[in-house]
Amino acid sequence: MDITANRAVKIVAASLFATVLLQIAYMAFLGGPTPLKAGEPLTSVDVIRYFDNRGGEIAALWTMEAIAFLAIAMGSIVALVRTGANAVVWTALGLSGVFNTVQIGIGLAMFEPAARAGGDDTGLFFTFVMGAFFFYFVAKALIGLAGVVFGMKLIGSASGGAKALGVVTALTGLGAVAINVAAMALGGPVLFAAGAAGTVATLFLAIAIASRTRSIEG
Repeated sequence: MDITANRAVKIVAASLFATVLLQIAYMAFLGGPTPLKAGEPLTSVDVIRYFDNRGGEIAALWTMEAIAFLAIAMGSIVALVRTGANAVVWTALGLSGVFNTVQIGIGLAMFEPAARAGGDDTGLFFTFVMGAFFFYFVAKALIGLAGVVFGMKLIGSASGGAKALGVVTALTGLGAVAINVAAMALGGPVLFAAGAAGTVATLFLAIAIASRTRSIEG
């Protein structure tokens, strides 16, 4: 089955929206392991209990995210080839899809086994977690870069509401780049800020891309 440029761009926009919704769903309903008693440090027992109780839901949600990230990667590659325009945007989004798939794969394949193999020490588990988050930060920074470039194009070529959308897309993208590049070095202390900035940038980039699909032919 062949995919037109217009359809590829629509797939990318829809998949970006999907990742935002799935990220919100994860934080709202799963949220990660927590200590049995508030205020106490997280232990391997807490992590194992989390996977025992919520493992099926985690696997289902992360698998859906992986599918969305693969769709972003493939759709971006097709859009790049078919349109011959916005090379930085589609390349950045394609790479973000690949890196996000890698970090999801680490989570699905390695988090639970690492927690069980680590005994009472959570060091092994968090080694894999922070490795996955590095790829997560890279992917969010790339999405931010795509937002900056696509937003600047809207600012230069559109008017009225579309120009305003371009400004917001570029600014939120710039914020995502800055915070997620910092997170590559700092890690945990800025994790939630980096994730939030990347998610907001993803949302506005998805809206911006979706708003321009009518102008893409082929």
